[in-house]
Amino acid sequence: LREYDVGGLTGLNEVEIKDRYPEVWHALHHSPEWPAIPGEEGGHAFHQRVVSVLDDIRSNHDQDGSVAVVSHGRTLSKMLAQLLGLDHDRRMMFRFGNTSL
Repeated sequence: LREYDVGGLTGLNEVEIKDRYPEVWHALHHSPEWPAIPGEEGGHAFHQRVVSVLDDIRSNHDQDGSVAVVSHGRTLSKMLAQLLGLDHDRRMMFRFGNTSL
């Protein structure tokens, strides 16, 4: 389960983002809404990808069994929001620390 594709920001550090995309950098730090990023995956496509994976997990595993999901923070946040029936258009609702279980 790969992370959300941030398009033009991929591989850039904080300083490079601020230099190349100052309006995006500002929005990422000061706005509750996710800004438009050149070449990004897009919220709808990301949501559909996550829902598709959840559907596959549900259809291929026993309802009474356990399934381990390993992924990135934003993807896990989107999955958890979907499972709980929360608004999928909102920015990350849940935060997961690096290497968290």
